[in-house]
Amino acid sequence: MKASTMNYATLIAAVASGALATTALSVPKQILIQEFTATWCPNCENTGDGVTQLLQDNPDTVVGMMLHVYDSYQTPLSSELLDFYGQPGQPLIWVDGYWNQVGSTGNGNANAASIGALVDQASTTTDVTIDVQGQALSASDYELDVTVGVEADGAARSMRVYVTQVYSDTSWPEADEQQFNTQRQSAPTQHIVLQPGETWSYSHVFTLTGESLDVDNVNFIVWAQDDLASPPAMIRQVAMHGHGDVPPCDCVGDLDCSYNVNVDDLLTVITGWNNPYNVDDLLAVISAWGPCE
Repeated sequence: MKASTMNYATLIAAVASGALATTALSVPKQILIQEFTATWCPNCENTGDGVTQLLQDNPDTVVGMMLHVYDSYQTPLSSELLDFYGQPGQPLIWVDGYWNQVGSTGNGNANAASIGALVDQASTTTDVTIDVQGQALSASDYELDVTVGVEADGAARSMRVYVTQVYSDTSWPEADEQQFNTQRQSAPTQHIVLQPGETWSYSHVFTLTGESLDVDNVNFIVWAQDDLASPPAMIRQVAMHGHGDVPPCDCVGDLDCSYNVNVDDLLTVITGWNNPYNVDDLLAVISAWGPCE
């Protein structure tokens, strides 16, 4: 299938309507690439390779996810989003819910260039914040706590919030194709309205099954998207949380977030020597010894 490298009509309409403008763009923002794919799709390998290149080149600003459709890995969320976007054919790429590419533009390098051109249109600042925290309740149950906010000098936002679990094994479910963050399950889609300065919180417990019991390859992706009846619908913010990730502690050397640098932190460095800790971490613990100030 021949692809369009950029939806210029969408871009022009967005600029004309002011949809790309916000009153405050002070918060760093990641960009979400959604690839609708299928195991039977002959051209999806090249688009997947292209997205993978972009993820590797932009690890701090771009998040990618694969949504299977019309095969045994299709999920309720992939069906919901495909119905919303209303675009036939696979592969299908959407960047931040606003720019799209239908089909493949050639090999992996060609797709990296064409999809990268769409990524270049997206903003890396926003007035929407997403904070994601998680904790394991058991070997299979994982609680995700999400807080979405709008900056005090931002704009009122009506948004859909998606909270989803993905599996990131690079060879699953297709060993001969580069894989990334394959969507597995999701919480019910939330519809929220926030005024400047307001926040909204939500919790959901995911029960992991099958391949997702390999928690080292489990991530959670949350995004807030303009609540419109049809696309384009701008994704205002996205966040990814790895299973078991903890936020960095405010205190240097406080590896267990106890607000006290002590022998427990020293033992953590020793037992994790060279993976991931080193002499710099040891010196940080020693120099910060005692209660956090």
